[in-house]
Amino acid sequence: DSDVIAIERSGIYNGLYFVLGGTAPLLESKENNRLRSNGLKKVVTDRLEAINEIILAFSVNPDGENTARYVESALKDVLE
Repeated sequence: DSDVIAIERSGIYNGLYFVLGGTAPLLESKENNRLRSNGLKKVVTDRLEAINEIILAFSVNPDGENTARYVESALKDVLE
């Protein structure tokens, strides 16, 4: 969330971005309720024809890797 202001101020990114709102910690078995995966699925579904690529940007650590896998599995049915 803190990077949104920097992204907008830079003016160099001309695309749509979505703030997921957290990570899916590797060591927690329950789903993180703060993650807005349903919101992401709706955005992707609504704009599917216009999407060329989806870029996932997370911290390079186990929680970031787990969150990337979580998002990939959440979007799998939409993108197939």
